[in-house]
This record gives sequence, C-alpha cells and structure tokens, in this order.
Amino acid sequence: MSRAPSPFPATGPAVPAFVVRAVTVLLSVGLAVLVMPPQPAVACAIGALIGAVWPWTAAEWVVIAALAVGQLARGLPGPGDVSFHVLLLGVPLLHALAARSRLWPPLARVELRALGRPGLRLLGGQVVLQILATAALWLFGAGSATYPVAGVVAVAGLVGAGFVARRSVRGATAGRR
Repeated sequence: MSRAPSPFPATGPAVPAFVVRAVTVLLSVGLAVLVMPPQPAVACAIGALIGAVWPWTAAEWVVIAALAVGQLARGLPGPGDVSFHVLLLGVPLLHALAARSRLWPPLARVELRALGRPGLRLLGGQVVLQILATAALWLFGAGSATYPVAGVVAVAGLVGAGFVARRSVRGATAGRR
C-alpha cells in the first residue's frame, strides 16, 4: 500500500513558535536570577511572561533594560566576572528571540534552520564582543581610575542601543497589526 503524495512541500525539523517564546521566558528568568536579587528577578519573570503572551508589547525590552540596571546595581564587573560575560551573551540572544517571536503566530511552525543563520551571526558577533568586553574591563574595570567615566559611557550606550532596537523592531513589524 503506497501513500498519496502530500500537497505540502517537504520541510525540515520545526517547532511551534510558542516554544521559541517559552525559551525566551526561560532565558529572561535565568539571566534575571543571575544578576538580580529575588524580588526584581520575579518582576523580570512576570515581564517576560507578558512579553511571551503579548509579543507586540515592549515587555521583553523592558526586561533587557532591567537586566542592565541589575548589572549596574551589582557594580562594575572585573574581567573575570563570569556572570557578566553570560549576561553579555544572553541579552543579544534574548533580543533576537524576542524580536522573532513578534513575527510568528504562536502555533506557527518555525523551522530550526530559520534560527540557524541568525544564530551564526550572533555567535560571530559574540566572539568579537567578548574579546572587546574583556579588554575594556581590564582597562576600565572595578578599581580603575576611570570607573565613573566607564559607567556613564555604558549607560549612554545602553540607552542608545535600546532606542535603536526599539526602532528596528517597530520598522520590522509595521503593518502587521
């Protein structure tokens, strides 16, 4: 007995889009626990859940900003601060997953290869970013005479990156509502 040919094109391995949203929530919570005391970490978890349920809101970007504030509240990290480097890896990944989850309906099938190319770009950028961050922390890290200047530059860069990210997401989702 033979099967009738499928009217649908062959696709690779895929997951429902809500799985990508769930990974985004888990990543948000993990990063919040890494850099924050328990109460703000719970607030970040609630923000991440709001972002997963209503992806068109800016909840995930508020979580990213809260993670940055949590890191700043911990003080300027040193070059050997592993939690800072994990945060530096996790925040761009969180941004990429949150931005993509805005584009997919919850039950849509997301082919894993659709995440592959952005993942490779993220990995390539992380190699450079981690090296530059380590060098900057050696130069401007805790105990350095330039500590206040580095903090102000970091906050200004974070605010600028937030505006750029929000503008790019707004442009990518224009006309989708």
